[in-house]
Amino acid sequence: MAAFQRLGIPALESAYFEERRRDGRWQAILVTPALSGYTDMIEHHAHWETLEPATRDAIVDTCADLLGTLHRRRWRHGSLYAKHVFLRPAADAPTGFEARFIDLEKSRPLLNAGREKRRDLEVFARRLPQWRSATWRRFLGRYLQRPAESAEVERWLGALTLPNR
Repeated sequence: MAAFQRLGIPALESAYFEERRRDGRWQAILVTPALSGYTDMIEHHAHWETLEPATRDAIVDTCADLLGTLHRRRWRHGSLYAKHVFLRPAADAPTGFEARFIDLEKSRPLLNAGREKRRDLEVFARRLPQWRSATWRRFLGRYLQRPAESAEVERWLGALTLPNR
C-alpha cells in the first residue's frame, strides 16, 4: 500500500501493519479504515441497466482512469476482480466518482507489461457481462488515452477476451 501511495495510485490506507516469522512461517496483520461511502463494482453492475447513461459513463471512465493509472505507473494488481474496485460519488461532480483498489497482496511491478495488463483487464471484465462492445470501446479509449475509434483500441479489443463483446 505504501508503494501505491508513493505512486499516486488510489488504494486502501493502512492504519496498522505488523508481520513476524513464527515456526518458519510468516504471519501478518493489516488494519485499514472503513471505505465509508464506497461501493464495489459488482454492486454497481447489479443495477447497471437502471443507472442513468451519464452515471454509467462516469463509472466506466473512473474505472478506466484507475486501471490506466495503475498500469502507467508500471504496476499490476494481480487479482483484479471487479469486487476489488470500490467507487463513491465525488463531492465536486454530480456524476463523477472517486475510486480505490482493495486486496493488493498480489500486486507487483510489471515484468511482462503486455501480458500482465491484459490479464488484469480480463479478470476485471469477468464479472461485468452487461458491458457491451461500445462500453468496452469507451473504457479502452479512456484507459489507453486514445480515441475510442483508434487502431490501438481496436488492437486491444481484438486481443482481450471480454464477455458479450
